[in-house]
Amino acid sequence: MQTCDRSTKVEIIATPNPSSGIVTLNLINWDEKEIQYNVFDALGKSILSSSISNDQTKLDLSFLSSGMYIISLGYHCGSLSSFKIIIDKKWKLKQY
Repeated sequence: MQTCDRSTKVEIIATPNPSSGIVTLNLINWDEKEIQYNVFDALGKSILSSSISNDQTKLDLSFLSSGMYIISLGYHCGSLSSFKIIIDKKWKLKQY
């Protein structure tokens, strides 16, 4: 039987935000259970859904138009988190 103790405290960091299309999801305190994710547009239409099986995952959202999107994550214990991500095709990560 799967337990939910550790996963209820998962911290999710999505960088960069805004992004030109490649978003890295980092999962902290993750119990290595598969996590499902969905990407929704501003109107709530599902654009992409898949699963995460690593503590660091790159999402290629470069096919999306510039705008605001919602990424929703969840797994067998229920929803983990939903957050906004901004895709801006003109945005470039500054290199220092």
